[in-house]
Amino acid sequence: MKNLIKGRNRSRLLSSVMLVIFTVVNIAAHVLNGGFERTYMDDLLAVPMIYFTIKIIYTEEIKFLPEIIFAVKAALKGFKYLSQLGMPIVDNINLSEVMKDVIPYAEATFYCFVGMVGLHCGRILFKILRRTYDHRSRQRRRLMIAELTCIMLAVSTAAGYVMWEDNAIWVSHYSYKSEKISSALDGFKIVQVSDLHNKSFGADSVFLIRKIEDERPDMIVVTGDLVDRNRTDIDIALEFIRNAVQIAPVYYVTGNHEEDLSLPKFYRLINGIEEAGGVVLDSEFAVISRSEGIIYRGDDSVDFDEASILENSPDDIFALIGLADKNLFRSKINYITPHWDNLNILLAHQPQGVENYTTEPVDLIFSGHAHGGQFRLPLIGAVYAPGQGFYPKYTEGVYRVNGASMVVSRGLGNSVFPIRINNRPELVVAELKSGT
Repeated sequence: MKNLIKGRNRSRLLSSVMLVIFTVVNIAAHVLNGGFERTYMDDLLAVPMIYFTIKIIYTEEIKFLPEIIFAVKAALKGFKYLSQLGMPIVDNINLSEVMKDVIPYAEATFYCFVGMVGLHCGRILFKILRRTYDHRSRQRRRLMIAELTCIMLAVSTAAGYVMWEDNAIWVSHYSYKSEKISSALDGFKIVQVSDLHNKSFGADSVFLIRKIEDERPDMIVVTGDLVDRNRTDIDIALEFIRNAVQIAPVYYVTGNHEEDLSLPKFYRLINGIEEAGGVVLDSEFAVISRSEGIIYRGDDSVDFDEASILENSPDDIFALIGLADKNLFRSKINYITPHWDNLNILLAHQPQGVENYTTEPVDLIFSGHAHGGQFRLPLIGAVYAPGQGFYPKYTEGVYRVNGASMVVSRGLGNSVFPIRINNRPELVVAELKSGT
């Protein structure tokens, strides 16, 4: 035991303990997700796990790690260049297809290189603290071990909190009351799924699907960014739609991440949603009956025969308007909004366009995009949201703008920032109530 806490062996022991902690944290992240598909924790912990592994096995050689990383990075860039040329390799396998799976992990490792710099700084600080103690004193050694244990517990607790914040779904319930809602439509429940960004809550998103099932919705609306442009997986998105349509009708509008996809991926997603049973509202509106489903669908309100619809339809109808992300800040909203006395519900991905949306008689808006500000600080609130900058105005909850109510979801997944702070993923449930 004495040999383990001396010199090089002490460093190896500490590295082993830290590697075990990181491994436990990573496994816990997979367990919370209900499976062992790739998660953000794999990216976040890639560098420290590599670092401590090398530290255990190659204690002396680790000083050459920067040179090794530079060489590996240069080689990967060369492979990436060759893959872009579509260079074939053994057995007619195209290198570009192989590198699609390799490059994201490699890039995540290099992007986390700053984490290794932090580890080096921490190691230096630990050495300074260690030298301040008299190692001949058993009491001092015990104090050091106690402090190290406290640090490990603090790191583990922080990691656990981050995982919980990133995976524990919060369900928000809202009621929308209006005289435009008939008694036949009273109690109609809408579940909003927004900004999933290819995140899978368990195998086939089983935990998310269960949450939706528990709410017994009449309709599910998906307000954009079902996939992520940086790590697009169409199959995960379509599997969620296939499961969701078994619960209630699904209506979908695009977000900015879908609009940024290549055309083949974009049309594979859109066609796949339709084939799975979802309805893609591409800057168009549909008149929906609670009892009969879609009874009218079009992209020009001028052609909308309101009298005929009202005469031949039950008293449980409303208009659902889907504004594609590419048209959020254009005049398209003026052509697809029915001017009638019934309820108009709008699906629009980005909340900062609400001034444009409310130039038309929309009553209830479902939006997302802001990710709740990603990091929410006590007494301050949201820190940053795309399209709104620092201290954004529209990040979560309900806002009243020009007579309309806008529900902004915090979303379920992440994109640029891999973690959330004080901002759990959110499933929105809105219930329609008749009255004034």
